[in-house]
Amino acid sequence: MTLSVGTKLGCYEIGPPLGAGGMGEVYRARDTRLNREVAIKVLPEALLTDRDRLARFQREAQVLASLNHPNIAVIYGLEQSTDGVTEPKHHALVMELVEGPTLADRISAGRIPLDASLSIAKQIADGLDAAHERGIIHRDLKPANVKVTPDGVVKLLDFGLAKVFEGETHDVDLSHSPTLVKGTQAGLILGTAAYMSPEQARGIPVDKRSDIWSFGVVLFEMLTGKQLFDEETVSDTLAAVLRADIDWAALPAETPPNVRRLLQLCLERDRKKRLRDIGDARLQLEDTAPIPAMSRPPVVVRRSSWTLLAGVAVVAAMLTAGLSWLLRPAAIDLPLRKLTIPATAEFNSNSGARPLVISPDGSRLVYAQNNRLWVRSLDQLESRDLVGSELSPSSSGINPVWSPDGKFIAYGSGGKLWKISVDGGSPATLCNLPGDYRGGAWGTDDVIFLATTRGPMYKVPVGGGDAQVYLALDKDKGDVDFHDPSLLPDGRTLLYSVHRQQGVDTIELYKDGVRKILFRLEGLAQQQNPQVLNAPQYSATGHIIYRRDQGIEGVWAAPFSLTSNELTGEHFLVVAGGTCPSVSSDGTLVCAMVTELRAPRQLVWVSHDGKSEETIGQPQAGLAHPAISQDGRRIAYDALEDNIREIWVYDTVTKGRTRLTLSSSSEENSFPAWIPGQNRIAYSCVTTQGPAVCAKAADGKGETEILVKNGEVPAFSPDGAYMVYLRTGGGQVGQGVLMKLRLTKDSQPEIFSNFPVVNPHMSPDGHYLSYYSWERGGRSYIRAFPTGDAKWEVPGSGEDLVVWHPNGKELFYEMPPALMAAPLETTPSFTIGSPRKICDLGSNSEGQGFDIAPDGSKLVIVRRPNERGTAPPIVVIQNWFAEFNGKQKK
Repeated sequence: MTLSVGTKLGCYEIGPPLGAGGMGEVYRARDTRLNREVAIKVLPEALLTDRDRLARFQREAQVLASLNHPNIAVIYGLEQSTDGVTEPKHHALVMELVEGPTLADRISAGRIPLDASLSIAKQIADGLDAAHERGIIHRDLKPANVKVTPDGVVKLLDFGLAKVFEGETHDVDLSHSPTLVKGTQAGLILGTAAYMSPEQARGIPVDKRSDIWSFGVVLFEMLTGKQLFDEETVSDTLAAVLRADIDWAALPAETPPNVRRLLQLCLERDRKKRLRDIGDARLQLEDTAPIPAMSRPPVVVRRSSWTLLAGVAVVAAMLTAGLSWLLRPAAIDLPLRKLTIPATAEFNSNSGARPLVISPDGSRLVYAQNNRLWVRSLDQLESRDLVGSELSPSSSGINPVWSPDGKFIAYGSGGKLWKISVDGGSPATLCNLPGDYRGGAWGTDDVIFLATTRGPMYKVPVGGGDAQVYLALDKDKGDVDFHDPSLLPDGRTLLYSVHRQQGVDTIELYKDGVRKILFRLEGLAQQQNPQVLNAPQYSATGHIIYRRDQGIEGVWAAPFSLTSNELTGEHFLVVAGGTCPSVSSDGTLVCAMVTELRAPRQLVWVSHDGKSEETIGQPQAGLAHPAISQDGRRIAYDALEDNIREIWVYDTVTKGRTRLTLSSSSEENSFPAWIPGQNRIAYSCVTTQGPAVCAKAADGKGETEILVKNGEVPAFSPDGAYMVYLRTGGGQVGQGVLMKLRLTKDSQPEIFSNFPVVNPHMSPDGHYLSYYSWERGGRSYIRAFPTGDAKWEVPGSGEDLVVWHPNGKELFYEMPPALMAAPLETTPSFTIGSPRKICDLGSNSEGQGFDIAPDGSKLVIVRRPNERGTAPPIVVIQNWFAEFNGKQKK
């Protein structure tokens, strides 16, 4: 019997259902005694008289209670309620409530990247190993029985089909479950058809090797995104498990050879040849180094050749030992010391303009500040400005790079790559930049490698010349662009980050025409913070240092071998909240301390002519995306509260603010938009079920309505007839396909733009739509609406909103670091005039949004309070690894 919300079961108050399986229905519930959330599995009422079923249910409780491992869901107890008759009314298993999607949910969005798959597989193996050591077989391992928490912890669920190795087999009718097959005492079949082992499919008694088969099936599915045995009927699926050939070619090309070999050992139909212990799989996954192929035939050596061969072997061993000695991590003898250096003005620390780099020998810093470069010798108390290095005000990618000898600095400014002596003087132009500059690496062979937004990797001679393509994007793999190249000590191997579609970033190596993925990170590629991995570089301590913008943000490190070009240990956090890392050959690490999205920000009124300003309300953490109501009285925006992004409304008359949304720790609300003719606000609502466009009354009354699922960043035509929004795919957030939806009953959304876009905004007359698109490397466009039959580019605009004046005769947009206005004519032809500056937006306020009042007299912008000319400190850590030495897993 299905339980209704609010039903009491002992001390547990039943909440919404979470799912159903062969062993019963599962509900979210609240333990009223301990005030905690739990999961309760209730046995169906129709089966309460089935003694075998009840025995199986109680055994599940005993099995789970005997297991205590971080990768296995914990059982809290067994609850029974009675109706006054002899038999209990309900049997319920009280378990740990595991938040997060199931592995089946993750796979439904497409294959899981290699690094993430191996991380999940290691944790599954750890949980199974703990169970096997207690003599317990899962017997129903499948993606639906694996959950991945928001912190990335894997939890194995539902040991309901487990049995002890020497236990008794029961004849249990499980025909009510489509994934379970009935058997007899001699030939019991229990499990889910697509994931059961051949011996399970045949009804043969099982052992722990059956779980190893299922583990292989699950890992194969994670890597390929496709079910290994997927037939129309259960019978056909069982037949495929027993006989069908496995398509090993379906595995991604980057799958390491030893992972392929592990899968072959796990998926041996003859269990005598199958991998015997899941713990061995865990060890195999620890080392994903490629195994060299042995393609040449064996060499037959005559006896007279043994002496010569032995001599060659000795020389080869000596050379190998010498090479290993040369490539060993450098011994750092400096003591551990930490200090900060204050920066004073316009220190731009966003990931698109990496402004801070330490010299190769660790003696000096160069950083961008106050529209020029500054050099700080670490044996001096003061920094000095680098005369001649004046930067263009519109430079969004500065990214200074030291020459290997520490005598010169290359940097980007005004669409050009420059070189200047560290002692100052006139800079020399190296090349015209083929796109927005996103970092460079100065090689030992007089070549500078440089990355550009939405473009390939280039190289240019240090003496100057045209930039030539060095490494092209692989569109088939979803490459968007390269960022932050650096070089390994050999001066030839390039290390860099790759931003990809679907929110997946990778750190890669490139040498001799071959790309190699070191690791990847999958996350929500939100428009406010789209870059997840950046600034990778080698540290002489034997690590890859990089910046991570997902999960625990900051500077991270991973042990790395120069001999194998492989990671050799677990990643660990070095500086929480650190950004723009740079490391020298003597083990000195520098970074900036700033968490831009969480910094306090202030709403500010700016007059249309830019001559007067007035602050609005109080600063709030992460404040962004203001939207003014149609009557001009209220401003909706999003801001952080306890690290959760919520929608707020500020009343300019009463001077009060109201929190519109109340979310759980797993939710996120942003990008508010007023719905024309209604006292309601639409906004992006990212929940545990995925992204959606939601709406709620501006006074907070009433229920929240979901306008459209799998969407975000809404905008409306002035008459309220249309809504446009970004359609998201596979639960990914941020860069999506632009959709239009006529707001009438039974209307279906239509694609308006096939290219990834952000920040749609409608013109006052509803005849045009502005947005930012990457269809030609990154541009803002205006397009006829709703027909889409004409399109114009907005020159010079940044990656943010293009907002219309209420009279339709002027456009407002960012040209960092300023807010600009340009005249607009739509008749007799569509013409955008020369822009004028309205105001400075201030440090790190790009992309936080702005809006214009309905009467066109003033704009609301976002700025850090009292922050003109302030900056986060620079952190310097000498011998950074001394703090972690001996504490990390290898």
